[in-house]
Amino acid sequence: MPRKDKHQTIINQELITAVKNLALAQNTEFKLVYGNDDYLILQDIKTKDLGLFFTEPKLTTYLQAGIIFDLADSIADLPSDGLKQLAVTEDLLDEWKVQRQYNKIIANKFLVECLMLNIDLIDEYEKSFPKKILEIFKLTAYKYRALWNLTKVTFPHIKKLKTDLIFSTSKELFTDIIRTFHDSYFERLLINNYVESLSFKQNNGKEEFKHEGLSYILWVSNNLVDKNREIRLLKKHYQDCCNELKEAMKDAYSTRTKDGRLIPSYVWEDGNCYLYDKTNKPSIPRATLKMLNKT
Repeated sequence: MPRKDKHQTIINQELITAVKNLALAQNTEFKLVYGNDDYLILQDIKTKDLGLFFTEPKLTTYLQAGIIFDLADSIADLPSDGLKQLAVTEDLLDEWKVQRQYNKIIANKFLVECLMLNIDLIDEYEKSFPKKILEIFKLTAYKYRALWNLTKVTFPHIKKLKTDLIFSTSKELFTDIIRTFHDSYFERLLINNYVESLSFKQNNGKEEFKHEGLSYILWVSNNLVDKNREIRLLKKHYQDCCNELKEAMKDAYSTRTKDGRLIPSYVWEDGNCYLYDKTNKPSIPRATLKMLNKT
């Protein structure tokens, strides 16, 4: 009997029929994007949301795939819903929605990488981005996957050293790190005179983001790097992913275009975003550019 390829799509017709009836009842259209002997992954055609359906109630598969789906959902739901209430201007609300779209793309790629699916989920919205920006989305997903793998193996050691740790699982710790990173970025936009540069000038490419839990992960991995081969390899992979993402960002958000034109920056004032003009003054409302792009 020929061996099945691990990425081969297995169509369980009975399950497909049942799920299709459920989708019709909810007025939803979907497509099958992946399937194997354990589960099917379906995508809502309209919202691009992914759904997981198990072909058999295998506990190990459920825990492995189910947790990854939960993590992907947590990434896709950022910035947090609570911050939307603070988006009191059109620019802030637009930025909140844009960040949600970005994170949904990253979440899908994160899920695909963690479950080692041989598929590439690219929709029409993604096709509108330059290749360098799409590369950033992909590398961000790689970085999150590497961080998740490192979090899983270091968490038991962290719990022993930090008995009062507020996180009871590695999933909670990872989710809070990612949530804090994305929410803190949006919160900075609420500050008057916050300058968002499209050129990569953020501390020479170094991350300024700090999280107590992330510090624990890196501290433990640094102290066990010589004693634990798995942690040593995972830590190196995480560092490599971080460095690769930084280089891609510097390349994508360079100060000037290839023909020498400056890439402008934005400033946020009272929740409104302004583009710098040719005299290097923030005088052009971003809303105006949106209207011009639509014409």
